Amino acid sequence: MACNQISAEGEWMRRLYDLRLVRSTSPIFAITWTVMHRIEPDSPLYGLTDQDLQMGQAELIVTLTGIDDTFSQTIYARHSYLADEILWGHRFADILHLDSNGHRYVDYSHFHTTLPA
Repeated sequence: MACNQISAEGEWMRRLYDLRLVRSTSPIFAITWTVMHRIEPDSPLYGLTDQDLQMGQAELIVTLTGIDDTFSQTIYARHSYLADEILWGHRFADILHLDSNGHRYVDYSHFHTTLPA
């Protein structure tokens, strides 16, 4: 997370914080993986409101590194979410389902769908 803050000396600065993840790696990414950070007292997000994030121009920066199994190539992805793009009180819809034969499949049509938590 990156956000603007005023230091104890009164100086404006852009601070970077690492957000500890529930699971920071996945040995297999063949189906799906939801990245989660618990907002607990030691989290930089603890006690912050939507207004706090807006005022600090907060930005969640997500970077992903992995190996493509087919070509054994390293792949990289990066995306950033600005404070006004964060949906409070929502969760992602489940995209993993079972068909009538009990086989798992991923429904990518709901990849960006969120639901009230």
